[in-house]
Amino acid sequence: MMKLFGKNNDLRTEEGRITKLGYEVMLLSSVFGLCVFLTGRYLYGKSLREKQSDEIDLRLKEAEQNAEQTDIRFSSKDVLTAMQEAIGGSDRV
Repeated sequence: MMKLFGKNNDLRTEEGRITKLGYEVMLLSSVFGLCVFLTGRYLYGKSLREKQSDEIDLRLKEAEQNAEQTDIRFSSKDVLTAMQEAIGGSDRV
């Protein structure tokens, strides 16, 4: 086992057993590491959601611009039929 601390430290006894302070330090560093991991995961998920939201907004704006430029309009039934054909059959939707 690699020694991380010098001979005179408060984390181990002379026999090499970990003291109460040693356990507290290990617990604290484990909790800190978990907090860092969860914060990173939260921020990654948040940025991913923002990216997806931005992409959806962009596509909606494009659709609105296309609708303004053309006279073609689709009913909800036409849209549903097109979706069913795109996924491979009417029994899936």
